[in-house]
Amino acid sequence: MPRRTGAAAETAASKTREAQWRYLLRNPDFRDDVNDLLRTYDLVREEIRKQTLERGLGRGFGPPLNDLEAQASQLEEKLAALATPRGFVFPVRELRLGLRPNGSSSGDKLPNLTADTLAVYERLICGASPVSVHEDYDGKHCIGPDELGNPHKLYLEVDLTLPRDVLLALIEKKLNEVVEKRSSILKRDERKRQRFDKADFKIAVFDRAVEGELFRAIAASLGRPVSTVKSAYLPHAERSLGRPARAASGTCRC
Repeated sequence: MPRRTGAAAETAASKTREAQWRYLLRNPDFRDDVNDLLRTYDLVREEIRKQTLERGLGRGFGPPLNDLEAQASQLEEKLAALATPRGFVFPVRELRLGLRPNGSSSGDKLPNLTADTLAVYERLICGASPVSVHEDYDGKHCIGPDELGNPHKLYLEVDLTLPRDVLLALIEKKLNEVVEKRSSILKRDERKRQRFDKADFKIAVFDRAVEGELFRAIAASLGRPVSTVKSAYLPHAERSLGRPARAASGTCRC
């Protein structure tokens, strides 16, 4: 099977989240919990109205609001726990505030979730990308890459519920985006590509040359041409010693 492109993977992930949400909306128990949450929101709003009125009359707040808010939080957590393994974020904000026809928040109350209102709820899907970047997270603290002092680090959150080929394409796409975004602060030697697979040979040449061994002796020992040994030593010496290789060696190591 051909590997997916980033765009195709995004489409596949979006379709997967959308389908999972539509299936969930048709679950009777899920519908009941959503409608209970809507009723609880109504009770919270009514209690706030009453307490605001009572405060205006010089009376204190009562405990029912705290109980109702706790009940709403429990329902939100229960519904979110059903949505998360399916790769999308449960739309708590939209249920609290409602939506205008164009999808922007307005405070209009959503209708109860029934077979007749499924289309309204199907538009609420709030799907976070299955591959997201914590670009200002160092594993312990929320700080930016500049403050962290290491823009070479990248922290990804990957939703493993999706197929591997989709995730690989999305990871590659996100990686390309971040490298492009951080290109101005990434510290790389743009003069030449570093071949770290050749590091063992170069380090062996460097260590022997620093100890005073002649290039021709090193070449004979390692089974390489003298020119190759010199090419391995000189740029490495300049990077490691911080000064021209000739000065570092003191004499010509012919």
